[in-house]
Amino acid sequence: NKTFSQFKNCVRIDFDDWNKHSSNYNWEDGIIVDEARKGTIRAFRNQSGDFVRVLSNGPITLNPDCSSMFEGNSIIRFVSFFNTDGSEVINMNQMFKDCEDLSTVYAFQIKTPKLKYMAEMFANCGDLTDLTINKFDTSNVTTMSGMFSNCITLSQIDLSSFTTPKLEDASAMFKKCKAQTLDLSNFVTPNLKNTKEMFYDMQYLETLK
Repeated sequence: NKTFSQFKNCVRIDFDDWNKHSSNYNWEDGIIVDEARKGTIRAFRNQSGDFVRVLSNGPITLNPDCSSMFEGNSIIRFVSFFNTDGSEVINMNQMFKDCEDLSTVYAFQIKTPKLKYMAEMFANCGDLTDLTINKFDTSNVTTMSGMFSNCITLSQIDLSSFTTPKLEDASAMFKKCKAQTLDLSNFVTPNLKNTKEMFYDMQYLETLK
């Protein structure tokens, strides 16, 4: 998580494959960002410093704990995850919480078979309009409390791919979210215990599946 604090002034961060972009960069010029400091994952900034590509020859494996990874970054607007392995991720609590200018998260390819915690993952992302997380495996997730609370510009939320047999806490999950369409068509929640304020103040909701 500390790795990305050095990129706090970036508007955009892409995780991608080195082979797609090798003609644009010199590998030795990249900033080493892999946790083991072996140099297998490197970051490359544009001249103005507001765009970073994080590149590797192989899949970029996310840490088991991705909680608060970008939390409080009030500048970042766009994050995309290509060439990214989420197979070890357990915790995504507050991953993007309070990213006030964040408009787009593209994580179409990430699979997360061990994921358990998603509380407040996008809480207070007031500019979020484009969200793609439909490859996420949520079969082991126990908490989604406050996950989309105060997402006031996200007009559609499609969670139709989410399965939730172990979900226990969905409190305030969509609190004050202004979505007009919400798809929870595969939610089956035999262990759900807390739904307090789950849909509180969703005054613009027109369609619930």
